[in-house]
Amino acid sequence: MSLYRLSYIDFCEKVEKGCHLRVSLKPKEPEMLEVTDSDSVAQVRNGPPH
Repeated sequence: MSLYRLSYIDFCEKVEKGCHLRVSLKPKEPEMLEVTDSDSVAQVRNGPPH
């Protein structure tokens, strides 16, 4: 789960920089596709879920 959270936070940083994690997505990490949802991004900016 920690690895997923790191990727979750990294996604937030990429968004802040104007990048899209979807470009560097790995096929073996389909769950990361859900992170690209606008609602998920908002949650990351407000604070990562525990």
